[in-house]
Amino acid sequence: MVVRTGWESFAAYERTCPADTGRLEMAEGYGNIVLECPKCHSQFNTFAGGEPLNGSHSSCFLQQYNTYYDGQNLYISNY
Repeated sequence: MVVRTGWESFAAYERTCPADTGRLEMAEGYGNIVLECPKCHSQFNTFAGGEPLNGSHSSCFLQQYNTYYDGQNLYISNY
């Protein structure tokens, strides 16, 4: 899941919930900041490195990927 965190900055996260096998989706009413698992309802803050929010079943951060934006292209890698 790729989230724009600023004019020229992006964050990329694994889309599978660490507490369940559900595919994360944008949570309603959070302005594209929070990802939510539809199975266990864990929520993660994309502007805080994928941190789980209070009340989430998961205590693990989302796996985050490296991003590089050169002004035209966005590159995503896992190293």
